[in-house]
Amino acid sequence: MEGRLPVLTDHELIAVEPGADSLRLTLRDGAGPVRITTDHVIAATGYRPDLSRLTFLDEQLAGGIATLDGAPAVDRVFQSSVPGLYFTGPVVASSFGPVMRFVHGCDFAAHRLAQHLTGTVTTGRSLARAAG
Repeated sequence: MEGRLPVLTDHELIAVEPGADSLRLTLRDGAGPVRITTDHVIAATGYRPDLSRLTFLDEQLAGGIATLDGAPAVDRVFQSSVPGLYFTGPVVASSFGPVMRFVHGCDFAAHRLAQHLTGTVTTGRSLARAAG
């Protein structure tokens, strides 16, 4: 899709008007209203992780978690700044990239976390030697 279709991120849908063979959209971005006429729309509403919305976490515990754009910042094994507290899934997309928003990212996270918890994480040096 990239390079073939326009992708607009960080836009809010304000209004939709049907045309004969098209739609007229009014969107809002940081600069103001944007008007687009199109015949197809693919809308992904997005998910903005926000640690403050995880109300099941104790306030003191949540206050000790370092964040990145509102989401918990995690290291290479998904551990937060609170030792022993791990986060996976869409909430860590800002640390690991958008693949964490999809089922495909679960396999990577599960293996990395399981290796860490069982003490079998390989270091970068071992990986470099194995690859070379």
